[in-house]
Amino acid sequence: MKCCLCISLLLFVFVSSPAAESGLVQSSITGIVTGPDGARIPGVTITARTGNEAAAQVVSNSHGMYRMPQLAPGRYFVSAELEGFEPAVVSDLLVSEGATRTLDLNLQLATVKQVLSVISYAPRDTIESTDTRESSARDVG
Repeated sequence: MKCCLCISLLLFVFVSSPAAESGLVQSSITGIVTGPDGARIPGVTITARTGNEAAAQVVSNSHGMYRMPQLAPGRYFVSAELEGFEPAVVSDLLVSEGATRTLDLNLQLATVKQVLSVISYAPRDTIESTDTRESSARDVG
């Protein structure tokens, strides 16, 4: 009798849970963000989108790790951005129902493009003659 009561209680708890009500088991994306040298990078903003909507946005921790919990199953566009680095983009990541997808991202250093324009004009009071002359005056010394 006790066994039947325990099973009934567990069944009631499972059936009344929010995940069971929605019929949808949540999924997640997790991973590590590294740089060109393989070092982990903290402070990277990782965004997962479905269509035009941002589904989740997180920042990598001090160990370069991130986790996006409670995602609906589907296809995601994932981007990772940090100033000084080129964005890393994964355009079609399939996340299955109840699955945890591991997506490690590698950021490359951004290229710095700088244009320097130098415009110079000759001053108006420049000497334009290159003639040399000798003086007959004596130096008094």
